[in-house]
Amino acid sequence: MRGNYKTGAPYREEAVYARRDCVDEYANETDGKIYIENSFLDIRLDLVSEAAGVRFTPAFDVSAAEALTFFVKNRGAQDFEFNIQLSPDGAEFLDDKQICTVGAGELKAITPYLFGRFMRAKIAASSGGASAAVWIQARTADYALGCR
Repeated sequence: MRGNYKTGAPYREEAVYARRDCVDEYANETDGKIYIENSFLDIRLDLVSEAAGVRFTPAFDVSAAEALTFFVKNRGAQDFEFNIQLSPDGAEFLDDKQICTVGAGELKAITPYLFGRFMRAKIAASSGGASAAVWIQARTADYALGCR
């Protein structure tokens, strides 16, 4: 038995056992628990616009990511601004505070400053069109879980 760090009241650590119907293709069942192994997500998208303006990637649920990086490569001749947008619900977005200018042929990377369940990349070209390759790479940690 351990104590609650705030109140000192004792609590019990209990093993969480998972039902077999909760096990997915990424899980290994051992000793009645489900152990999810470290996984890696790598998504590549192309954003192209023929006129000045703003373009977005689809929103991704990144709530399970322990580490997350957005990369962007400018495949066009015009500079553009690149940043991440965050959302609590996948519908309402706000800009992360980091914004970088990506010159022709440049590759840049941003990790989120803030956390939100959903994220997407945004490019904004002030003149001419923009052509960008965007990579979203995420890693999850190993963890054990049970289903209720």
